[in-house]
Amino acid sequence: MRTRNGRQRQGHSLRDDLDQSIVLGFKMISDLSSGMDYLSTQGITLPRGPENFDVFLDVNDRFLVSINPPTGANAAHQEQDDAGSVWTLFNGLCQKVLRWANRVLYDEDIERTPAVFDSSLSPAILQPSPVAPRDQAIPSNHVEAPSVPPRREFVWRTMDVPQSLVTIATRLARDLDLRRVSINRLARSDGGSIHRCPGYVREEVTLATRTADSAVVSHDAPTVQEVCYVCHEVVNSGEVFGCICSQKEPGLRPTVKCRSCKTWSHMDCGPISNERICAICSESSGLPRGHPLKTISLMVLSSPSRT
Repeated sequence: MRTRNGRQRQGHSLRDDLDQSIVLGFKMISDLSSGMDYLSTQGITLPRGPENFDVFLDVNDRFLVSINPPTGANAAHQEQDDAGSVWTLFNGLCQKVLRWANRVLYDEDIERTPAVFDSSLSPAILQPSPVAPRDQAIPSNHVEAPSVPPRREFVWRTMDVPQSLVTIATRLARDLDLRRVSINRLARSDGGSIHRCPGYVREEVTLATRTADSAVVSHDAPTVQEVCYVCHEVVNSGEVFGCICSQKEPGLRPTVKCRSCKTWSHMDCGPISNERICAICSESSGLPRGHPLKTISLMVLSSPSRT
């Protein structure tokens, strides 16, 4: 039987086609739950831990489970002994496959916490913000977001109450056949995040055993240890925000980091040189008298937020 690497297929679909990645994700859940149910009901000894399993795709996009039996002195203690253990194994395997797909796109291994949302909502797609009329004046400090594709990741959501694997497989197979795999699309903002490059969007394709418990959750700021795909820098926990507006946090406005002092400030709070040097650092950089950046720097040299 011809097979291929499932992680490559899922990773590429995640990058290229959001809707297709959702369909493929639910197909993975359906096939794995069906396969795990079959193995557990046939008296086959299942080793503990998803590390003892591999997942492949055949030419018809069916997910296949391969068991790698543990060896050595601990092999006898690896058996699954109850339905709860099989449920734990199934969740671990789904999480492993989805994190594999993420690693195809990003050389990172960030563990995301699934967003909490109301699963009773009907699936809905967020509408884009209205575009300003052509005759409406654009503010002089308007920040134009760069045109960059969103960062997309799979996130697995483990349900607290164990479910029947055969029920999961049957329900999702039916939904896929009837093309009923629409899920909610939500937006979350973190006003306390300092690293807020304009145009950044992270879409977390959060999947669970039911479409109602799944959602695409959009975030507007990267997290610690993530490589921001806008500025290509690693986000760290020690970043500092200080701006001429004297606000202590950036809120929801885009920010930029000074290449000299490494401090973040609002992009729309004053002119920033093409070299991305902030107003304070420009004061000591020998700019000619009367330059706009030198004028602003005189206003903020004693700002408490920059000390």
